Amino acid sequence: MTVVSAVKDIRTTSVSDHVFVNREGHPFGSVRTAFTTGCLRANLSGVSPHVLRHTIATRLREEGVSDGTIQVLGRWKEPKLVRRFAHVNNDLMRKALEQIANNSPVIIATPQVRRTEQSKCARSSVG
Repeated sequence: MTVVSAVKDIRTTSVSDHVFVNREGHPFGSVRTAFTTGCLRANLSGVSPHVLRHTIATRLREEGVSDGTIQVLGRWKEPKLVRRFAHVNNDLMRKALEQIANNSPVIIATPQVRRTEQSKCARSSVG
């Protein structure tokens, strides 16, 4: 379900002009209050809007979204902040290595040796 459709669903059943309201139907005074109340009701601890920023940046990275796009969506001014917020987990690293293994034409990649170096190596081994 997308955010837009979820909000539309709320709007159809809501008795208020506001989307996010308390039990009395009054709008929340602040996002922080609404968030804290929601976490308490869901029995969640250690969660904050700041944690959500880490979560969304990490999930976007896991989906292959570019750091530039993550930076814009997270509204970070510096690219280094994307690197701080978007974590790379073991599963993501494993998938990256598997992608290399599955798409590589050779098993071991060695640097190209110039012909003159090849002939020197061959002469020195003959010996």
